[in-house]
Amino acid sequence: MLALGVAYFLIFYETWTVLWERWSNPDEPYGSSQMVVLMAAYLVWTRLKQYELQEVESGWKGLWLCVPLVFVWFVGQATYTLLLSQLVLPLIFISWLYAAYGFRIAYHLAAPVLMLYFT
Repeated sequence: MLALGVAYFLIFYETWTVLWERWSNPDEPYGSSQMVVLMAAYLVWTRLKQYELQEVESGWKGLWLCVPLVFVWFVGQATYTLLLSQLVLPLIFISWLYAAYGFRIAYHLAAPVLMLYFT
């Protein structure tokens, strides 16, 4: 899970830095969003620890879901439509979870990841 999170952050680094700058500015209405991100990461981590390694079955269908989402993110980056790039980030992470851990685990982890839309 740690490797998946680090790879996710590094690949989409440019979008995350724009979001972090917006969240770090106390004059913006999103100034306390860093806490929501930390809460979501904590909830994903604690829920993931509930599953045994035997329960993990990779769902390669998640990669087929991820490809169009990454394309949408790329289009958002190429056209400087940052809102589009930012909105697709949680969905990309859920599709990565689906590919790595299977549908059932991705379904149970989707709620904390979707909390990122509150930021």
